[in-house]
Amino acid sequence: MRFGLTKEHHDFFHRHHHIEFEGLLSEEDVKRLYSDTEKRDRWRTNPEIKKIVLRSTLAEVASNLCKVSPLRIGFDQTILNSGEEERFLPLNEKSSIQKVACGLILDQNGSGTFFSPEFSFPLTHPALLIVYVEEKAQYIHEEKDPYNHALKKLGYGFGDRIRSDTHPIVFRG
Repeated sequence: MRFGLTKEHHDFFHRHHHIEFEGLLSEEDVKRLYSDTEKRDRWRTNPEIKKIVLRSTLAEVASNLCKVSPLRIGFDQTILNSGEEERFLPLNEKSSIQKVACGLILDQNGSGTFFSPEFSFPLTHPALLIVYVEEKAQYIHEEKDPYNHALKKLGYGFGDRIRSDTHPIVFRG
């Protein structure tokens, strides 16, 4: 899938800090993504989810919208909620990986919303969050991140730069 972004797409994204696109995922992709419970970094253990989360076409759109290249995967996370609107905290306030470039929420209809790290995203349904970070991202202590200590299992300490062996580059412009 090639995705052509127009000047209007860029203008909307930079004015509103988010933009939604329909049809980013096939029905089969959606079934794969939502066959699991809430968990972070499912791409590390599930090859089918890895194919989707590390898809360069999605990362290319993120890179073009946020004007950051190269991009690496920060993390993915399935977000389940009660069905009532919840405000997802801005990624720059919640993520223990800093230098977040862009987030992508993929919903159960195959649509996706790209959003900037300072945007507080309203969620009313389960979704998959993909977080893209800059090449020189860093692991920090962030108490608001429920997975704050997860990277320690991969050999990281607070203050460490994110490495390609654990967080690969998904798009180079």
